[in-house]
Amino acid sequence: MIQPAGTVREYRGAYTRGFEASWFVPCDAPRDDALWWVTLTEDARLQRDSLLKALTQRATGAVAVRWRGTISERMPAGQMGRGTRYMLVHQVLEVRPLPAEGACGVVSRTS
Repeated sequence: MIQPAGTVREYRGAYTRGFEASWFVPCDAPRDDALWWVTLTEDARLQRDSLLKALTQRATGAVAVRWRGTISERMPAGQMGRGTRYMLVHQVLEVRPLPAEGACGVVSRTS
């Protein structure tokens, strides 16, 4: 269930980053609200980068993430307005290579 905008909560899903890309596809979002533009606080960016460096298997493309953040109301978001919300990540809890079954098919052992 999507929490009201501005509420800090934990999310998990697939995250794609790169040149002009910072997209998150959350596990529990409805299909018509499942592409969010991500911005990370400086602390969260450092956590993400540290966790990416610690991966034993190189992550290419999207990665599976578990993090805490806030979301906006629904609106055109991100590159060319393709997304449905903005997300501000405050804390990165986990980053893993994206499994074959996708980010939502595997529940973290630490959750």
